[in-house]
Amino acid sequence: MFLNGKKIEIRLIEIDMRKGELADAAGICRSKISEILRGRSCKESTALKIADAIKLSTEEITDKVVEYHEGNLVKLKPEKIVSALEEKSISLTDFSKMYGSTNQRISVILNSNMVHEKTAKKIATLLGISISEITY
Repeated sequence: MFLNGKKIEIRLIEIDMRKGELADAAGICRSKISEILRGRSCKESTALKIADAIKLSTEEITDKVVEYHEGNLVKLKPEKIVSALEEKSISLTDFSKMYGSTNQRISVILNSNMVHEKTAKKIATLLGISISEITY
């Protein structure tokens, strides 16, 4: 489940609560709160804890497409990325080096389905394909 970090941050300002206080009130570690606010997915139970802590419903803090800094989160087609890697005979290790990251991070990106638009553009550019080929 993806939460709208901007909505949560606005709510924190409205109720004069810091992120650390949110983490304590929700019973979630601070690093997890930061990840969620930056667009990482979370379990429904985690979303509910956050919503309860800031006195909103989960519907009020979730969005299908979340505005995120200078772009949007987009849904990936991981099978298309894997197919492109295979067609070009690029291993995950080689692609990770091209991307400037680790195999583990690339695996997380492929398994997350939703990524920042800039990430999808970078993947498409590195594979020499259009972003529309790897996103819905």
